Formats: sequence, C-alpha cells, structure tokens
Amino acid sequence: MELKKITPSDFPFIYNEMEKSFVKEEIRDFDDAKEVLENPLYEIFHISENNENVGFITLWKLSEFYFVEHFVI
Repeated sequence: MELKKITPSDFPFIYNEMEKSFVKEEIRDFDDAKEVLENPLYEIFHISENNENVGFITLWKLSEFYFVEHFVI
C-alpha cells in the first residue's frame, strides 16, 4: 500500500468519490471543499496498491495528532 498526496487536478475525481461514499451532510459543497485544499493543515492522499488507486484519505494535521476526516477504500 502506498499513500500519494493528490495534486489540484486530482481533486474533481476525489470529490466525485466523496459524493458516492458519504451522505450530503458529511461533505462540503465542491467550492468549499476545494477552498479547504489551500489550508496547509489539510491534506488528501490517494491510497494505491500495485499502482492502482483504491481509495483516499483526508487528514487534518493538528498540534498533537492527525484527524482523519474522510477515509474511502
């Protein structure tokens, strides 16, 4: 398993996966979600296995730990 930080061009794919995987109340609208990407404490990683994306994880880097906001496999 490998984690690879997404690029801005990856975000529409990630957001589409969020919409399929979570109820509306658990995700931001597209514009708000894209704006959060500019926060240096927020990161999204592709999860890949054998060079194939199999999911993603969104993290907030807090002072003493990472908070997982979304996790999809």
